[in-house]
Amino acid sequence: MIKHLLSKLLLQKKAQADKLSALLDGLPQSEQRKVLFSILKIFAEDHLNRLANCESPADRAVVSAVACAIELVVGPAAGSRRDHLVDWLTSPSGAGLGDGIGIRRAALAVISKERDRLGDVLERTMDEFGDQIYIKHSPILQQEGRTSGVF
Repeated sequence: MIKHLLSKLLLQKKAQADKLSALLDGLPQSEQRKVLFSILKIFAEDHLNRLANCESPADRAVVSAVACAIELVVGPAAGSRRDHLVDWLTSPSGAGLGDGIGIRRAALAVISKERDRLGDVLERTMDEFGDQIYIKHSPILQQEGRTSGVF
């Protein structure tokens, strides 16, 4: 259902992001969070996971387009959805585990426009990487995945 909403309201020439935003505004915060995380997963699977390391100009264009779409979803005045995006980037179970680096780059591009939120992402990430329990008990692939999108 979310994929259908994205294709009809956001990914067409005549995007109707205001309708998607209004729809999300009507949901409780927990549901907005679930929808946002689902949207990030859809973008990763459908558009970004096929990219190698996102270094070529064509790859950067795709990441940029996804970042613009995420920006439309979270909206300029939707502080709580931006907070959910920060939580997704910094949670041990979030940040596109199992997905390529592209989705993390796109999400960071959205957050990078706000110094406070970008600072939160960097601070939380550094706190986690300094945690000896995290270092000893998190799988190395999880640690590498988290660092590739932030640094």
